Amino acid sequence: MIRRLVNPYKDHIVKYVAPSGGDYTTTAAALAAITDAAAGKRYVILHDNPNEVIDTQLTWKQYVSLVGFGRSRSKVSGAVSQALLTVPWDCDIHGMTLQNTNTGNSWVVGGVKGAVNIRDCALISNGADNIYVNAASSTLTVENSYLSGKFDILVSQAGDSVRTYMRNVDVFTDAGEDAKILRIVTGDILERVRVVAQLPAGAESVVGIQGAGTLYGCSVDLALANINPVYGIEANGGTLTVIDTTVRTAHEDRYETRFDLRVSGSGVMNVSNCQYDDTKVDGTPVQIDRTPWQAHGRLTMTSAQLGRMLYNQWRRQA
Repeated sequence: MIRRLVNPYKDHIVKYVAPSGGDYTTTAAALAAITDAAAGKRYVILHDNPNEVIDTQLTWKQYVSLVGFGRSRSKVSGAVSQALLTVPWDCDIHGMTLQNTNTGNSWVVGGVKGAVNIRDCALISNGADNIYVNAASSTLTVENSYLSGKFDILVSQAGDSVRTYMRNVDVFTDAGEDAKILRIVTGDILERVRVVAQLPAGAESVVGIQGAGTLYGCSVDLALANINPVYGIEANGGTLTVIDTTVRTAHEDRYETRFDLRVSGSGVMNVSNCQYDDTKVDGTPVQIDRTPWQAHGRLTMTSAQLGRMLYNQWRRQA
């Protein structure tokens, strides 16, 4: 069955941000001008600037979404302490590049609370982390996106009340130590997520994916220079189910503490139809689970299609 693409923001008021010809020239100005957003009066900031540079954190408002025309056409960057974008409310971020160039203790999207949906985006961090979830009862969805950073890419500090769903996401990191690249908790689902790490000599204790939840059709490739220890996927609390997933950890020198799969603490790992070499078990066995898995599916419009729809809507409002 073929479904028509529907503009999910057709009932939103559009605020157009562009270097010229828009409502505002900066995202901060557009945010500041929105003072009456409500459940029945939602806004979308349509971003059309390939090189907007900011020097202060953007704290998002409730009932406001951020939509661009695609990663190359819509970009916000800056050297900002802590988060480039703080999102304490439900929010959609679509078709954007967001980059925090600060090399200190900083990240791209932080303060995640509520339902935050990131689609068709590139999130790039030159500092500590990329996405930082520190509020309970949050739902984070990341689809068709690219995430990169120097240490941990996804960090959840709010326990099992957080739910993360990642689908068709490329994750890359090239520096740092004591990195748990993706930290997930019970109930999280990673589908077709590809993790690649190329870390220099001197870094220590690297884990590709750590925690509990479900991995389906994923890959973890850790190309590491003399790093010790290294684990591709680790279940360190709760149950981690790994299906149709490939894991590879490669050293310049082979260490005894290099393992593709590791189970530690109270963790349990169920593995089905996966490719890997070595396992390390600290008291709990790796189990084989043949339970059938039904993949998720969703029809989404491209960022260019959505951006054009919103632009035409803005012109009708102007």
